[in-house]
Amino acid sequence: MISSDVLFAAHFCFALNSRLLSSIDNVPSQVCGDGVNYVALLGQCVPDKFFPPVGVSIRVHCGKWRSEPPEVKVLDADWLSPFFAEQDQDMRNWHRDGDGRICWIYPKKWQRTCARMEADEDVVRAALQMAKDVTVLLGYHVESYRHRYLKWREEWDFHPHGN
Repeated sequence: MISSDVLFAAHFCFALNSRLLSSIDNVPSQVCGDGVNYVALLGQCVPDKFFPPVGVSIRVHCGKWRSEPPEVKVLDADWLSPFFAEQDQDMRNWHRDGDGRICWIYPKKWQRTCARMEADEDVVRAALQMAKDVTVLLGYHVESYRHRYLKWREEWDFHPHGN
């Protein structure tokens, strides 16, 4: 098993950084321990090669990383659906909330993924999966923006809504 939450958070963020974030301003802003309970990264993600990079903040909660997926918040993206009045205004249907956080994974799926983590390779695999899921979700928002879709597309079949 992974020996500590600090080891996981640092290793996960390092693996995630090299696979999801592309920016030069990517700096850890907090460290686990001494009363701080998360590791945070700030950087940019490229959801689509023909679309400008988007700022993202990622927070991994050290003490709860097995039960709570890392938080991903999209910064300054006015193209996240719903972005115009005619669209479905229920943000849950777009896998996001009002402050920019996106629901990139179903929490139960994250818990199952973490239950199987036993080695460094498992942490890297989880980071790869997170990078893929975040990029795919943001890609759907880019496509919705380009085509002005009114609601979430059935063929996207991302994941069920959690409570």
